[in-house]
Amino acid sequence: MNNLVLHDPVNLLPNFTKQVNQFFRNPFIGLDSGLTASMHGPAVTVYETADEYVFEAELPGWARDQVSINFENQTLTLTGSRELANGDGRQYHRVEGLYGRFTRSFTVPGTVDAARVEATMKDGVLTIHLPKREEAKPRQIEVKTVQ
Repeated sequence: MNNLVLHDPVNLLPNFTKQVNQFFRNPFIGLDSGLTASMHGPAVTVYETADEYVFEAELPGWARDQVSINFENQTLTLTGSRELANGDGRQYHRVEGLYGRFTRSFTVPGTVDAARVEATMKDGVLTIHLPKREEAKPRQIEVKTVQ
């Protein structure tokens, strides 16, 4: 007997619509073109304040010269490379740290002031500040009384 299952494209539409809506609600999903955070790349926390977007990548034991940051066309890309020490008689039985190469890319809203992007590294956390352009920041509008 034939076990071929045909799917009606109309029945697939609600799930597709849900995925598209989720993408537009959260602009930070989508372009994780590198290795996954849980397996082969650093865990990254992303949050927003009134003035900026902040990315915090967990890189314990990494030096700043082992990491590269690029911001171009609304895409923040983190790359890094670190090799496991070899040649000194070590025999590894388990390695859970992040070694080798990684690339993580994130699409960010077009409200970032690219000229003011800054990054710092402290205690194994790489922090990248992407300031918002002044016109993108929320502002309070005063209500005036008309006589």
